[in-house]
Amino acid sequence: MTYQEVLEQARGAMGPYCKACPVCNGLACRNTVPGPGAKGIGTGFIRNYQKWQELCVNMDTICENKPVDTSFTLFGRTVDLPVFAAPVGAMTLHYGDKYNDLAYNDILVAACAEAGIAAFTGDGTDPAVMEGAAAAIAKNGGCGVPTVKPWNLETIRQKMDLVKAADPFAIAMDIDAAGLPLLGVIPEDPDVPYCLNRGLVLREQNYYAARAYENIAKRIMGQKTPLMKI
Repeated sequence: MTYQEVLEQARGAMGPYCKACPVCNGLACRNTVPGPGAKGIGTGFIRNYQKWQELCVNMDTICENKPVDTSFTLFGRTVDLPVFAAPVGAMTLHYGDKYNDLAYNDILVAACAEAGIAAFTGDGTDPAVMEGAAAAIAKNGGCGVPTVKPWNLETIRQKMDLVKAADPFAIAMDIDAAGLPLLGVIPEDPDVPYCLNRGLVLREQNYYAARAYENIAKRIMGQKTPLMKI
């Protein structure tokens, strides 16, 4: 499969936000949250890409003519290339409804292990996301890095017990959400990504999701509103 064929296949599976651009530089998806782009005016994504362009590989022609070894060892795990798949969560929300988090992680972890590298897996409010990621990593001999968000201490302990049972070679935590208030929890419901991806209003009979969004709006406005029990 050529790179152009990969792009064409991706455009039919990525949903309305990601455009599967020939160059992933953040320009076409800026200010698309939900979506893969950076929030606000999107300069974070764009500047990161621009900074990467300053890094170059200098070819050295004065060297011994022998195979190049790109392998790399990290925490006792040797991979064929020091490149890893980044953790992605809330697949149906940000990338369309073709794959949910469980199906995506199952494919990603196995594919990376087969390719000789490793995948970082995402986290979410749905406990099944981390459970599925841990199961996928365990099935592939611990070749994966579960990424835990900075929840409260009790939740972190529960998730750590879960991922340690998968015996991964490393565990990560993304700290970008540290210190942010929890505005709300949206119940898992296929109608939510379905409506988002098609620009539809959430159906009125979807009582729990609609109420959860209403509660988030109240908290943004400064009202003290307790979290829903799901």
